[in-house]
Amino acid sequence: MIRLKISLPMLLVLFVAMSLTSMAQQEKMPVTTSSDEASQLYYEAIEAMEDFNLEKSKELLLEATWKDPDFFMGYYQLATLSMQDGDPIDFKFYAKKGTETDVELNEGEELLQSLLKEILNEKEPDLKAYGEKLVELYPNAQLSYYNSGWFNYSEGDYEQALADYQKLLELSDRKGPVYNMVGYCHLALDDFEAAEEAFDKYIELEPEMFNAYDSKGDYYMAIADYSNAYKSFEEALALNPDFKPSQTKSAMAKNLMKHQMAETPDLEGTWKLVSYEYLLPDGSKDDLKVKEAVRVYNKQNLASFYEYENGEIATGVLKYELDGEVLNLKILYHSKPEMEGKEALETNSIEEGKLTREMNFEGYDITEVYERME
Repeated sequence: MIRLKISLPMLLVLFVAMSLTSMAQQEKMPVTTSSDEASQLYYEAIEAMEDFNLEKSKELLLEATWKDPDFFMGYYQLATLSMQDGDPIDFKFYAKKGTETDVELNEGEELLQSLLKEILNEKEPDLKAYGEKLVELYPNAQLSYYNSGWFNYSEGDYEQALADYQKLLELSDRKGPVYNMVGYCHLALDDFEAAEEAFDKYIELEPEMFNAYDSKGDYYMAIADYSNAYKSFEEALALNPDFKPSQTKSAMAKNLMKHQMAETPDLEGTWKLVSYEYLLPDGSKDDLKVKEAVRVYNKQNLASFYEYENGEIATGVLKYELDGEVLNLKILYHSKPEMEGKEALETNSIEEGKLTREMNFEGYDITEVYERME
């Protein structure tokens, strides 16, 4: 693993974690402001940030600092969002505003203000020390362990980061985002089974949160399962079509999947279907009964013939479109005209003389096993 160094890009990640606070935790570390309205706007901004609605969060924080021009935590969070947007100029502007406030801050805010000052002075802060100090100051505060966890993660101490997040699970009322970070720690430790369990827990707790599926996609990318990665990123985009990271990673997974497909064994020849499973989008099994199915592969085309138990016959011709190593299948002809022009991506593998074909198409998860015919 590459050891992460503190830098402005790295703080993009760190600040997002530090912004995940809650009302209960703030009782341990009060927010210093002269305006009740600013305080309320701040907490609303934090809730929006937890839901990855960063544009709304920024609007609320700007309003909060307008209500209280000396609101340190308001500027602090605006600095985090500027880094999220990749805008170092705005980051420096808001960080400078936060470090120049003359109001008396609590110990936790003073510590975070010191961190901003070090960054503005182009120093490399001792992140682990900052995390340890926060835990010492507020041993039962969520913010302490969010920070300490990210700081340890950035320094490559994934075991300690995991310990911080395990403690955070005990304190947090909203555990989904914490399981998300637990999952990334396990990924960094190459414990893929534990990582998958953590990401699945995130999805279970927050099934409507697009980021849960984006994170599961990162897990699939880590194990080079590009087909499922693409599916996960698309699930994230179905919930939030404008989330650019998922857009980028979906396109990357799709391209990697095509390359992976091009590297599968030579399929040329005639194959007879021996077993199959078709899962509907809701996870239930399709009760379709196939009487006979044969696939013929050659260098350019795939011809399919199916005869179902109800007597209906479906035929299709799919063309391999080759661009270097990139392989895509496109339906040129189908007995159902509405299927023509549709594109499908599949993975193929041969083991012990049997061909396993896996594909996600029109919401179906398809698995078919074939034997080569003489």
